[in-house]
Amino acid sequence: MTKLKDSSLGPEKRIKSSSEFLRILQARFPEATKCYSEWFEAKALFKFEHARVRYGFTVGKKFAVRSVDRNLVKRLLRESARSNSVAFEALAEEKKVGLDINLRLKKKYVFPAQSLKSLKQEIRADADLLMKNLYDKVTQCCKGGS
Repeated sequence: MTKLKDSSLGPEKRIKSSSEFLRILQARFPEATKCYSEWFEAKALFKFEHARVRYGFTVGKKFAVRSVDRNLVKRLLRESARSNSVAFEALAEEKKVGLDINLRLKKKYVFPAQSLKSLKQEIRADADLLMKNLYDKVTQCCKGGS
């Protein structure tokens, strides 16, 4: 059995149940914040019980019909979340607030006319931009609430 790195998204850092996803999606402004990019929507729910960060990924059949495409998008989202998880965890520890973050595909994914490699780079860049914008927005909300 291999040991997970600190920056990995192990089971304790994942949102799994549909009731948890529903709670995030139904949350409104004072307890949650939203952020958008060209391809994605991110919603962060503030939790004051404990300072931990958990991630959920939603890619519906409406936006990516083939399961291969849904899995590709989720893989790119996980990689972006994993690379930004250290910053979010430091923020959560500093502000003493937990975060449940849901990342969703909001634009229809069509089999690429361009090369798959360039589309993957575009999606990954958009996911990284979304995570940066979400970090800035969460920092701003925590600053205003403190």
